[in-house]
Amino acid sequence: MEQNRINRMGGRLLGGLKNMKRSSALSSILVFAALLIINAAIQPRFFAYPVIKSNLMTFAPLILLAIAQAIIVISGSIDLSIGTSVTLINVVMASIMQDSTGSIFLAMLAGVGVAMATAAVNGVCIGLIKMPPLVTTFATSTIWYGISLLIMPQPGGYVPKEYYRLYSKSIGEFLPVALIFIVVAVLIWQYVKSRRIYRNIYATGGNEAAAQANGIGTGKVKLSAFLLASVFTALAGFCVTALTASGDAHVGDTFALTSIASIVIGGIALAGGRGKIYGAILGAISLSLLMNIIFFANIPSLYQEFIKGLIIIVSLVLSIIPSMRQRKKQHIVKSV
Repeated sequence: MEQNRINRMGGRLLGGLKNMKRSSALSSILVFAALLIINAAIQPRFFAYPVIKSNLMTFAPLILLAIAQAIIVISGSIDLSIGTSVTLINVVMASIMQDSTGSIFLAMLAGVGVAMATAAVNGVCIGLIKMPPLVTTFATSTIWYGISLLIMPQPGGYVPKEYYRLYSKSIGEFLPVALIFIVVAVLIWQYVKSRRIYRNIYATGGNEAAAQANGIGTGKVKLSAFLLASVFTALAGFCVTALTASGDAHVGDTFALTSIASIVIGGIALAGGRGKIYGAILGAISLSLLMNIIFFANIPSLYQEFIKGLIIIVSLVLSIIPSMRQRKKQHIVKSV
């Protein structure tokens, strides 16, 4: 009997390993582990608490935006305006903030309002009017950027010390405020997973026609996906404003492409309907660790941008390979 039990356990373990091998999560985990080892090798104090806290502060905006982008992509859309949405949040907050607690609270409310307004415009155009996501969000990204420039033509504004110093602090001895932002985002997503919208987002992104045939209002689902993503975009805007301690109409320039690269690294299909939010988080951390390596390798800034672009292109190419393999298998089955 004991031998049978051992055999069953062995069978489950082998089955789990086979599933991991087939899953894109395995490659994401291996990439993350390799980047972690390289970072530890080039930074002797990489696992020291001050370094971990500093990295969390820097990584948090991209992690939050990767979650936002993942929700939109899983629903069958994409958001090229997510970076300029963060920019608009940043300049609005820096324009409103003063030293009073009331002004900080008002600025944060305004940031949430901006995030929801930009998401609503994208969601209505894509979900209800049925405009193409790429074209729509490219167009709105230029609009948000133009509004940001109108509000703040030159970097400036005001962010009180109490706001940006709070972001760099810890609660207790080992709980950085930046980590709290990420934990809050994860808890929000855990709540969403228990709601019907979670299943509808995956159904719409996986097969929109089938979802409609089953009575799902796919247009409203896409609008809801953009509005849900705006919560995480607003949190990212709060973090960016604390990091920069000022307003800048160019602060979000790279976030659209890096958020897309993050979710691809995390195993989320750009075709929609497949992937996990935790993969997006892992992808964002992996991409951030890679940027750390580029920085600490003392690569000139001119080449840093080239390498970043190359990484994004490679990530996008890799995301296409699984769908190409699937189409090839389907072609073979049909020909047989």
